[in-house]
Amino acid sequence: MVTKSNDVLAYERGLFRYGIISELLSRPPSEGELATRLREISEKYFTPPWDAEPIKISVRTLERWYAAARKAERPSEILQPKIRTDRGQSRVLTEEHKSWLADYCIKFPSWSVQLLFDNLVSESLKSKEPSYSTVLRYLRKQGFRTYSSRNKNYKAKEIRSYEVEFVGQMWHMDFHKGSRMVVTESGEFKQPICMAIVDDKSRLVCHVQWFLNETAEVLVHGLIQAIQKRGLPRTFYSDNGSAMKAEEFKAGLIALDIKQEHTLPYAAYQNGKQEAFWQPLEGRLIKMLPKQKRLTLEVLNAATQAWVEQDYHVKVHSEINQTPLDRFFSSTNVLRHAPEYTNLKSSFRMQTTRTVRSTDATITLDGVRFQLPQCYAHMKTLLLRYARWDLGEAEILCPDTHKSLCTIYPLNKCANSVGARQEIEKKQRNTEVEVLNENEFLDLSTDHLPPLLAHCLKEHAKQYPLGNYIPI
Repeated sequence: MVTKSNDVLAYERGLFRYGIISELLSRPPSEGELATRLREISEKYFTPPWDAEPIKISVRTLERWYAAARKAERPSEILQPKIRTDRGQSRVLTEEHKSWLADYCIKFPSWSVQLLFDNLVSESLKSKEPSYSTVLRYLRKQGFRTYSSRNKNYKAKEIRSYEVEFVGQMWHMDFHKGSRMVVTESGEFKQPICMAIVDDKSRLVCHVQWFLNETAEVLVHGLIQAIQKRGLPRTFYSDNGSAMKAEEFKAGLIALDIKQEHTLPYAAYQNGKQEAFWQPLEGRLIKMLPKQKRLTLEVLNAATQAWVEQDYHVKVHSEINQTPLDRFFSSTNVLRHAPEYTNLKSSFRMQTTRTVRSTDATITLDGVRFQLPQCYAHMKTLLLRYARWDLGEAEILCPDTHKSLCTIYPLNKCANSVGARQEIEKKQRNTEVEVLNENEFLDLSTDHLPPLLAHCLKEHAKQYPLGNYIPI
């Protein structure tokens, strides 16, 4: 696969490849059908996110991707191209260059990068001379301080009923405003909102719960509960609500290799299996709750869980002519094992970048300051992951693989007031003022001079031999 840009991150390529073969993983081909399915995919055009020109993928490449991803827990990670072993290593800067730069940065803290570079070029090193940009990037990466910087078109389509082939291939999700009011702890009456996730093949309710609002935090909580109960699905299907389009939620689906699909505009019937669940919920459960008694959210959730497990799941569904529970266990499933809760929770976080405050090694997220480990204090910017509703912690990510490097926490000023401070191993150049010795004078003939100045004196002596008052 040929691309125009060499700066595309490996994880983006893995997601692009997974999106192409995801239909083979969610609906595995039967015996003898793989070659036909691969040819069909190879005839399609795909537009990579880093290039506007559509491309085709060969059958041989698709076979290799499918073979690598079909038994993997994290297909998109397996499909990522391997990072070069020499990534981050300069092919021009040798150890001799690096040693020279380190020595001169410490000896002459007031020198600019341009002056360091000019002296490096003037130095008679055996290796190839690096460029200025190479030297600048190296100094910044090593943490040395530098002083150089700069639906109107919507068309109606035919309506057809559908059903996926396997359990876990697609989950439907939606919110529903309940017809029964609940009493809060403050004594107010509020209309509860039910969030339910239903499996397309079996009509099994993976999770159902009532809340007082419809937010991304609620959606993430409900999906985590469903995954812990049933496993990881292949596709998540919902409408275009604001909670479904939140950055934290979309990032979590990508991290868990769950493909997100939305209903088309003016086509709510596409999520009909989910909408059909609200009828028995209101017509059976809500009708059985005594109207003369005040209802709390805790009691409503307890009654809903009991009704779903003991009535809805064991009652024959008119569309599939069997109970959802029997259909769930008798059908072939493509569910994956659920990760641990901590991994699930950390997956649903949005990614962002922040500039590091160099004075005290902190960054700010939504008005909350976080303390960074000292090893990241020299970084100019950091890639971070956090949830806007949980500012108790955040993560620092690797810019290449987007994997978590460490967890950071809000700044604790009271703890810092104790006064204990660790010594920092200084990589950067020493900024102490050089002490002037009044008894010593500079001797251009005997003192060791920087290579550039020595070169200038030598050339000057050649051009003006009669005025060669300076012995070289």
